[in-house]
Amino acid sequence: AGKTTTDAVATSFRRLFRMRIRLGMLDPPTSNKWNNVSFSVVESPQHIALNRLAAAEGVCMYKNAKNILPLSAKDFTKPSAFLVAGPTATDGENLQGNYAMKTDIGAVSIYEGITNVLGSTVTVTQPGCQEIACATTIDFSAAVEAAKAAKAVVVVLGTRHDCSDPIACEGEGHDRTSIAFAGHQLDLAKALAATGTPLICVLVHGGSMAMGSLMDDCDAILDAWFPGAQGGNGVADIIFGKASPAGRTPQTFYTANDALPAMGDMDMYNPGITYRYYRKPVEIPFGFGLSYTTFAYSALILNATTIGPCDVIAVSFNVTNTGTVASDEVAQLYVKQPSATVPVPQVRLADFARLKFIQPGQSVRATLLLKPKWHAVVPNGTSIWEPRLTVEAGSFELFVGGGQPDYYQGKLSGTVSVSSSAALDSC
Repeated sequence: AGKTTTDAVATSFRRLFRMRIRLGMLDPPTSNKWNNVSFSVVESPQHIALNRLAAAEGVCMYKNAKNILPLSAKDFTKPSAFLVAGPTATDGENLQGNYAMKTDIGAVSIYEGITNVLGSTVTVTQPGCQEIACATTIDFSAAVEAAKAAKAVVVVLGTRHDCSDPIACEGEGHDRTSIAFAGHQLDLAKALAATGTPLICVLVHGGSMAMGSLMDDCDAILDAWFPGAQGGNGVADIIFGKASPAGRTPQTFYTANDALPAMGDMDMYNPGITYRYYRKPVEIPFGFGLSYTTFAYSALILNATTIGPCDVIAVSFNVTNTGTVASDEVAQLYVKQPSATVPVPQVRLADFARLKFIQPGQSVRATLLLKPKWHAVVPNGTSIWEPRLTVEAGSFELFVGGGQPDYYQGKLSGTVSVSSSAALDSC
């Protein structure tokens, strides 16, 4: 009792039924245009192409030592020149993640995606681990021997969504008990790396992972997440340079289980939870991702540096492709409030935009918006169930770049002053 109000329930009710009305769920079946969509649209060539594009655009690259990627397909012509290893390397259905039905045409595994580029003679697979739990190293030797004979190796590591192992599996009703890679997965990567053959590690998972020795053992690291039925083709498009990686991780990769607060500890500030509050070193920060090119930010202009509490700030800047490969770039706007009078997040993402296919040498002008809610604070004494957000008078800092300000070199910055305070819900 007392944890919500009739007004809050009414607001939620209106939101839910507004969407139901827009979808025609309360209309007669013959009046609902969605009922007339033909099943031929499902898995149409256009939808398959869109899934492949989405899979490639979602890939985050965390390491690319000596610019080993992208690979050139013409360098792999001899039999068995390319090894695809890992417990889910040939499992296309796992790429679909939770709440996904089997496709009529089949899901494309990472192995199949690479085979579609190089052919079945050039591409071979030895899993190294038969199961995602990777409980034994008994199959390592076959994978290691294949790696020695190959010119490049991809190893697919991560989790499954349809099993019950406490560490290797994640899905509806099944949270992992650890952020570690299950069993001997990291040992498999280390054994493959010891062969000296270039090693590309591809991660397939949902939640955060403790990278452990992967950051040292892998020559390149690509995070595919659960990329969908065309995930194998999307990942292959990145590996062989048909697309440049431009995904940015939407979560923080912590160093180990013991670096996190105990399960159930909801203290936001000590040691903190999520990128907004966590103050210890991290393995991969929220918003991070590499590309096959480089970008420079310049010419920052704010439409105002002194504003009222309800004003929206337009932040404009140039982004220039300073490398040699055309690529998307994800520009990000962050806020810091070192002068706040109450505890606040150490940093907040306020806006972002994916700038598409910037050519080498090309500059584009972009604008991000900073709305009042992204620098509003929770005053002391407000209800935990119904916090009354306030926009405080005073100054705050904003930053623009390709990642968080504490991790991204070449960021732009500015300072904004708010002339007076106001309740956010009055804006």
